[in-house]
Amino acid sequence: MTAAVLVTVDDRYADPLHLFLGSLHRHYPRHPDVLVCTADWSAALHDRFRRLFPFVTWIDVADLEWNTGPPMKHEEAFDRSVMYARWAAFTSRFDQYDQILYLVVDTLVLEPLDALVNSSQMVAFEELFPHKTTLVFTDRTDAALQALLTADGLDDHDWNIAANAGVIVLPRSVRTPERLAAAWRITSRNGPHLMWGDQSLLNGWMA
Repeated sequence: MTAAVLVTVDDRYADPLHLFLGSLHRHYPRHPDVLVCTADWSAALHDRFRRLFPFVTWIDVADLEWNTGPPMKHEEAFDRSVMYARWAAFTSRFDQYDQILYLVVDTLVLEPLDALVNSSQMVAFEELFPHKTTLVFTDRTDAALQALLTADGLDDHDWNIAANAGVIVLPRSVRTPERLAAAWRITSRNGPHLMWGDQSLLNGWMA
């Protein structure tokens, strides 16, 4: 089985990336391929990180089929369109990998992650944000949103439970063209109603 760890990061998160890659290599020395998708990085920043972490494959977000989406509405400081690049894992660019483990860049790896890398099922963990009414949508009582959800048979879905998008296991079985198309459809139809940008997209897609 071929596997990869996927990370997406812009220049504002270069320091956390340094800590992440160091912890990954130290505590998970037999890690699979590491793919880092970068946005707005200077040549000097790239050169420094390439010297420090020669085991990383660097990918320019601009070269990916999916690299942007509806803005994060919860807090402007968290609005980083580079996060949408994780959805590029569903595109043919990453077909060589049977398994992709997406990790948010402010993660510290303290032990091997083989249990996740070898999972045969998609894995995500529960979001613990306390304000349940805005876990996914800005206003889930909005009439236009309700009409969209009803059309998709989701009017009775429990939106008080949601997944966090910081750790996601994506086996090949879920990374199909049909499921990628479904994500695109949610983005175009429900985009104005998504509170957490790409994380809200993930929860709409999983529903």
